[in-house]
Amino acid sequence: MNPRAKSTWLAAGVLVALIVGVALLLTFTGGGDAAKFTTHEVWSQSMSNMQSLKIIDLTGDGQNDLFLQNERSFKIVDAGGQELQAHSFGTPLATTMGDVNGDGVEDVAVFAPDSGDPGVIVFSQNEQLWRHPIEQVGSPARAAVIRFPEQTLVIAGDEGGKLVALDATGQEVWRAELSRGDAIRGLDDPRIDGQIHLAAANHDGHVALYDVTGETLWTYSTGVLRRLRAYDLDGDGNSEILLGTDNGQLIMLAAATGKELFKQRLGQAVTEIREVEVDGNPSAREFVVGGKEGGVWAFTSSGTELWSSNVADKVNEIAAWDIDQDGAAETIIGDDSGSVVVFVGKTGARFDLSGHSSAILRIDAEKLGDGRRAVIADSRAVQVLSIEKETAPFFYSPLIVGLILSAVILVAAWFVASIPEKPAERIAIEDQSTEGLLAQRRMLHENIADVERMKQAGEMPPEVYLARLKELRAELADNEASLKKAGVKIEAETMKCPNCAGTLPLGVDRCDYCGQIVIT
Repeated sequence: MNPRAKSTWLAAGVLVALIVGVALLLTFTGGGDAAKFTTHEVWSQSMSNMQSLKIIDLTGDGQNDLFLQNERSFKIVDAGGQELQAHSFGTPLATTMGDVNGDGVEDVAVFAPDSGDPGVIVFSQNEQLWRHPIEQVGSPARAAVIRFPEQTLVIAGDEGGKLVALDATGQEVWRAELSRGDAIRGLDDPRIDGQIHLAAANHDGHVALYDVTGETLWTYSTGVLRRLRAYDLDGDGNSEILLGTDNGQLIMLAAATGKELFKQRLGQAVTEIREVEVDGNPSAREFVVGGKEGGVWAFTSSGTELWSSNVADKVNEIAAWDIDQDGAAETIIGDDSGSVVVFVGKTGARFDLSGHSSAILRIDAEKLGDGRRAVIADSRAVQVLSIEKETAPFFYSPLIVGLILSAVILVAAWFVASIPEKPAERIAIEDQSTEGLLAQRRMLHENIADVERMKQAGEMPPEVYLARLKELRAELADNEASLKKAGVKIEAETMKCPNCAGTLPLGVDRCDYCGQIVIT
């Protein structure tokens, strides 16, 4: 194989290795996924400043409805957007849903100003179940329906840190003060040994766990709090409580003891936390966290980071939806700039959906009507979308593209390597004058001397030295023959190797090219 062929195949091999390596990396990390998500609007309607949104069956017909609440009213619409019921209240307004009366249908509990003192009103299938004023509490902040093993309680939390529990008939059962002078910021229902309890958090960072009697089982304190969520992430019957603080801390507590399991500083205020089945393994759950400066992180149940990314502005909402039905849920993020972004499963590959002209306030994804829908509310309207993943043809795969490019490179390398080398240019000296032949002779001697010098100095590899020396000696032999033909008397300086016919200087005893002894 000639030097040019060797260098051609070497360069081709390096390129092929590089291309295949990148293709494999993109293929197995999902970075080269050529799929995209497309949306189609099913319907939309105006409703400003959404504070709560949920796809849920509130009529008991087995079909999901859509609950929508803004700062002073709520309404329930069916899968087609037709209004089923609507109610208006004073502000501020806090709502929640849960089966209060035990009939198997979710009810709506409202905590709002009620002709003086705030009160709780429960609606069941468009009928008012009961109304109960609550004395000596501040403005409404949060509400929750907690299904304790012993009984179901409606919990009302005010702007001053008070908690009031009402039973299924509206009678006050107990009240507690989590901390004084700041708003109840979170209410959730963690499990301990499979039994539901009440977790409550204040904006000032106080957290407590309560049983059905209102007894405090443990307390915890941290910095200014933005979010509290409770999920049984590892499936052991005991929930983990996730806290997000204003100073950027993400904290995980054991619901049973209140002890810290995990703490990490994210570098920006935590604005939302949601459970998302990221890796497709239901034996353990994952969760996604959003930040005030657009940061997005996915964590395992133990707090190990799976991936992180960014959106354009503050994360206002996080929803989970397994759009492509592969067992791993996609994470849908809505931010303050109006952007809606999908992050795919365990890889966190990003896809931007169509943006909105105002901030995204709420998102939910669930079966609604004849299919799974994403409901997205910005500050002006609510929009119901179908979302589908379109997968590119197989030949768009990075690995396939890499193999095709590699094949093209190898074919090109074969073509270049198979082209015969251009014969070395030889100086035609047969028809030159005597003076020209003598000049050629001097030039050849000088060239041979230069080659010898470069070889001695290590500036020329041995194989290149021999190839060039062979050419120059052959030209010198031709020059001698031409001078003799022209009648010039000269002493011969070259001879032929009897073994390989290579041109050698007179007086050597071994051929430089084949290594045979030529003079004994």
